[in-house]
Amino acid sequence: MTSTVFVDLIGPPVNAAWLNDVNNAVYGTGIASSNISYLPAGSGAVATTVQTKLRQVVSILDFGADPTGVVACDTALANARAYIASNYAQLVFPAGTYTYSVSPNWGISGADITTNGLVTLNYTGTGYAVLIDAGATTGVGYIYGMSFAGNFKVKSNALATDAVFVRSVHHSKIALKISGCGPTYAGLRVNFSVCTEYNIVASINEGFVVGAKPRYGMYLDCRAVGEQTSACIFNNPIIEGVGDTASNNGIGIYLASAIQNTFTGGTSEGNYGLGVYVSNLSLFNTFNKLDLEANTIGDIKDNGGSYNIYNGCLSSSTSSWLSTLNANISGGTYNNIVNSGQGTSLVNVVYANNGGSFTNTGTYTTTTNLYNNTAGTYNPDIKSTSIGPTITSVLTSTVTTVLTLPITGGTRFYQVLAYLPLAGDTTDYAAYALIAQDLTSTRIMTQVDGSRLAITLSGSTVRVIQTSGITANVTAVANPI
Repeated sequence: MTSTVFVDLIGPPVNAAWLNDVNNAVYGTGIASSNISYLPAGSGAVATTVQTKLRQVVSILDFGADPTGVVACDTALANARAYIASNYAQLVFPAGTYTYSVSPNWGISGADITTNGLVTLNYTGTGYAVLIDAGATTGVGYIYGMSFAGNFKVKSNALATDAVFVRSVHHSKIALKISGCGPTYAGLRVNFSVCTEYNIVASINEGFVVGAKPRYGMYLDCRAVGEQTSACIFNNPIIEGVGDTASNNGIGIYLASAIQNTFTGGTSEGNYGLGVYVSNLSLFNTFNKLDLEANTIGDIKDNGGSYNIYNGCLSSSTSSWLSTLNANISGGTYNNIVNSGQGTSLVNVVYANNGGSFTNTGTYTTTTNLYNNTAGTYNPDIKSTSIGPTITSVLTSTVTTVLTLPITGGTRFYQVLAYLPLAGDTTDYAAYALIAQDLTSTRIMTQVDGSRLAITLSGSTVRVIQTSGITANVTAVANPI
């Protein structure tokens, strides 16, 4: 019957065209989906066609992609990208593995790219595994309102560059897991992004491709001067085990040029290098309750940034360096804290979590309720005009400089306290001095020494001598009055 063609030779009562429609529907190619009506459920629903309904969401399989990972999907990806760029449809990747060697540029304003189940993007090329790029030209090219978010795992080889490269993408959402990229590159590299939400995982516990472990979990930078990565939200970032074990050069979260971004929850731990690095071009960034531990060099290095906030973070056995302007550390637990910045504020912070210390050579430092977890004692609060506290290793019976007072050019008085934070003996190892400065000299006006610790003065340097019989760490602070 499928080859039968009805011809109207005698006219009514049966029309040949009608018979051919019936014949095709039953035995032939069927009626086109554009000719089949579809009525959604619900009051006020508007009738459409099956074709229109199905094309509201398109599948990567519609373009011939192979979800088994065997056949390369480069052409299918390129065709799907071209379609959604002109039709604004949602593109869905059904569960599976999609192998390809060239990433389309998914940087399309309004695009919505997602998954139905776990999707592995298996990249075999030498460039970016996922490219979302508005272009390199300063002040030209912007992407707004797109979403590349779902249960994506970006699997890349050691010859690739960054796993995910984002440039000039704003007011958008990007959620991806990274399981490999070039070993000197980043899991996520952002060159200029504003008010975009990121959910990023780059973790050895999710499995990195052999030889393709990222050097950086996330690297936030600018496209040009004035085009920093700004006001973005990083929800529950999970960065674990990045970096090379041989050279210890990994950094979990690297802020190269980043302003007013917020990191909430998550972790940057077990990296072969640093957990967080903040450059001098990064300011007003906030880290809320970020877990930082077991990084081989240190957990935080704020290397000249400005006005960055660390709220309730957890740092374990490695150091935190602060060489910054007006950093604010509120709550949280650390081990070694080394501050050489200006205007650093520490409030309700626990340190010496694993026998570490607090070293302060900064200016205008303030501390409130700074708790030494090893000694079980609170440090004396210091004001922004205080000097210290510093912790200095002092040989027994040896005079050692612990503080240097500034030359003010006028009259000024300091209260100086020096002590050994020993839980069993605070009397013999504590000393107090009142020191005055004027235009010509610095001198001790009065002092009370412990039997085994004394304060001396040489010019404008404060010195101590202790006679414990061993080398001991002496804490000293000078508060102006």
